Amino acid sequence: MSNIIISAILFSMLALAIGIPGGIIFYIKKRRKKKKWRFLKDLAHKLGGHTEGEKHFIFHKGHTLELIYKKHPEAPVVCIPSGFSGDFYITKNTSGNPDSIDFPIMLFMIDAIMGKKIKTGDREFDGKFDVIGSVKIRPFIETYFSDEQKKNAVEEIFKYGAYEIQFKDQTICATPFKDINPEFIKAVLEPLLVLTNDIPVVPEETLKLSPEAKLRLSIGSFPFILIIIGFISYIGGYWKYYLLSPEVFHQIVLRYIYVVRGLYFIFHIMIMLKPFSPGEWGIGSIFTKKGGAHSKYVPLKSNKQSSRSISFRKFFFVFRIVFAAILIYVSFTYAGRNLARLLNGMLDKGEQTEHTVEDIYKFQNKKNLSYIRFPSWRNPGTKEQLHIGSSEYKAIVPGKTKMIITTKPGAFGFEWIVSKKIEQKKQEEF
Repeated sequence: MSNIIISAILFSMLALAIGIPGGIIFYIKKRRKKKKWRFLKDLAHKLGGHTEGEKHFIFHKGHTLELIYKKHPEAPVVCIPSGFSGDFYITKNTSGNPDSIDFPIMLFMIDAIMGKKIKTGDREFDGKFDVIGSVKIRPFIETYFSDEQKKNAVEEIFKYGAYEIQFKDQTICATPFKDINPEFIKAVLEPLLVLTNDIPVVPEETLKLSPEAKLRLSIGSFPFILIIIGFISYIGGYWKYYLLSPEVFHQIVLRYIYVVRGLYFIFHIMIMLKPFSPGEWGIGSIFTKKGGAHSKYVPLKSNKQSSRSISFRKFFFVFRIVFAAILIYVSFTYAGRNLARLLNGMLDKGEQTEHTVEDIYKFQNKKNLSYIRFPSWRNPGTKEQLHIGSSEYKAIVPGKTKMIITTKPGAFGFEWIVSKKIEQKKQEEF
């Protein structure tokens, strides 16, 4: 009865520990949602609009615009239907360099479908704004921003205090730097309407990833996939297929991993990085040719800005190679060792063999890990060392206990332990 009461008390305490904070969070979220709803409702009414359930609308020249709260980052925005299903966003280019690079793509190297800065073809516009999106919508971006009116509309929206313009879910949304207000909405209504005019129609096949982009995505993702494979292999094989000599196994397996890892690194660099060229180092963004055949290159920026631009691009070009080398080294080593261990046991069709070990010496290292040492049956005259659990360590009494170890040869020739059992020696065995 006492155990039932104790269990009930513990369950009640656990329910309170989870329920009270959960209830508080739920209440706060509901209150914030209601506050946002009232804010947008008042804003819509001030602009002559109305509210339908959870949605808030305003009208301008026959067009319906919606006021919503964007989640990432959380901010009230004004949106208008666009009819374009692609996703991208526009922010200010703080560097002023039309050839500036996007840091996330250099860090993660997977720039095939996300985080890629897309050039519009107008260097002056690219120097003021960054268009970030998937490379598959490049044809649309180039066609869309060939219209001077749309580029002017983007400049106007940012001039009125916008932080970001986002094209998503067939809408165009303007996000203000500060809290949204009627003045901002009135100012950006006309430019937003301009952005919805004459949306270019791009063939569906051009919006798909090209074979080259798919290859770059596959190559960039492969090391991360290997890390996942290595983790799964470690969970499934480290203790189940415990090796008798893990040190020797690692040395031999690493020889093959070195070769594969090196070949993949060369292939990775050839595909993921562009060849060395003036454009790759940013030189093309610093000098432009002007005049006739005998004219000189005229710098567009000061020497200080130019050297900083080159240094920045050089740093990230080298950083990308170093990051790729580290990622490939870690992923191939981790996955190769664990996967080889797992397959060595899973694919083993050999017979089990029992070995009786009597002369056992046990010890613990500086990390308090327990080991035993005993004569080897594979190489007479040498010793085998085996890691054991704390309970096994306590059960072993040198001279009074023996261990029966069952092994299999291993699919790759690395003997592994199927089971081990501790028994007391019989009187006649002493």
